[in-house]
Amino acid sequence: MGKDICIPILKVYNNVDEINLSELPKSFVIKCNHGSAMNIIVEDKSKLNLAKAKMSLTAWLNTDFSKFSELHYKLIPRKIYVEEFKSNMGKSDLTDYKLFCFNGTPKFWQVITDRRSAEKISHYDMDWKYAPIYDWRDYASTSNIPRPKNYELMVEYAKKLAADFKMVRVDFYEIDGTVYLGELTFTPANGKQIFKNPNADKVIGDMLKL
Repeated sequence: MGKDICIPILKVYNNVDEINLSELPKSFVIKCNHGSAMNIIVEDKSKLNLAKAKMSLTAWLNTDFSKFSELHYKLIPRKIYVEEFKSNMGKSDLTDYKLFCFNGTPKFWQVITDRRSAEKISHYDMDWKYAPIYDWRDYASTSNIPRPKNYELMVEYAKKLAADFKMVRVDFYEIDGTVYLGELTFTPANGKQIFKNPNADKVIGDMLKL
């Protein structure tokens, strides 16, 4: 990419006993690195129930996420990460832009909105036209999400990041006009998500050339 596009990591801990709030800024995100939904968003650390947070983090560190989802999580050394808190002015949630890439080529977008209120998972083709064929059965979706300002840059980054893989989902955020990498996901939803359209499995499967 020519630069670091990841959200800055402030601290990495091996266990909850290493956490020292005095060395952290007012706002941050603290999470485990070996699963999903193992995160705590801290907008004001003076209001954080640290004992409760430590209980959650300890439980997550002791969880083998591979038993519920992607098998490769078992091999990840478990850590606690503290990242910079990021937000877009006037909005309570970040929009999550995810590019599904096959053999190094982005094929369609998944966009997640309203995560902390009424989560919606929507899909768009590479011309940013709503593509309901990819929508998931158990989630609401919307057809009027604005195209990200850094659309072309996200596609460029995704092509570079996906070049070495048969299939990968490349996730981005657009924060105050800057693109940040969310993560690379190799087995989204453990391959078990059910689509609203029964033809979606074949349509997506045909994108993969082995």
